[in-house]
Amino acid sequence: DNGPSRMILSCLPSLADHWLVPRLQGFDRLDDLELRVEEDPVDLSGATVRLTYGAHFYPDHRVETLFVDEIIAVAAPGQGMERLVHTDWGPSHAAAPSWARWFHAAGIAGVPSQGFRVGQTALALAAVRAGLGAALVPARLAETDLRAGLTSRLPGPALAMPLPYVVIWKPTTRRARLTAALLAH
Repeated sequence: DNGPSRMILSCLPSLADHWLVPRLQGFDRLDDLELRVEEDPVDLSGATVRLTYGAHFYPDHRVETLFVDEIIAVAAPGQGMERLVHTDWGPSHAAAPSWARWFHAAGIAGVPSQGFRVGQTALALAAVRAGLGAALVPARLAETDLRAGLTSRLPGPALAMPLPYVVIWKPTTRRARLTAALLAH
């Protein structure tokens, strides 16, 4: 049931899985939320709030920065960079950090172009946990796996992500108190 009291929260898959859901523990209005996991762009006519990376798809909406992140290299404990997992961030994120940029920033010549390819951060982290190779992932999205010892940060540079993670909502959103409570949590 998504009656009038329910707030519909739309979120990128990896952001929902690795950042939002772990932070919802203890949120006292959880029963008032419906979480929808979707890639950008999303028609916000059916959603109250959108959590995403960058606001470029939503120029006519209110925007608040959740956090700015950086890309780090991670691998399964005891593994290095023998194999690489490449993440295809999609055409709208062509400026996203890549292994080529990471190798250049680390001062390492030559970039292996071969390796396992995935289309989402969550899949890159799953590949790392499975021992399929090292991946470049947003540090905040890797926190839970790093703390649990499921992955290890590799030595080397952290690369700035060009856009922030943001919360977006329509200027006419009537759920202002619930939105504020969610942002404050």
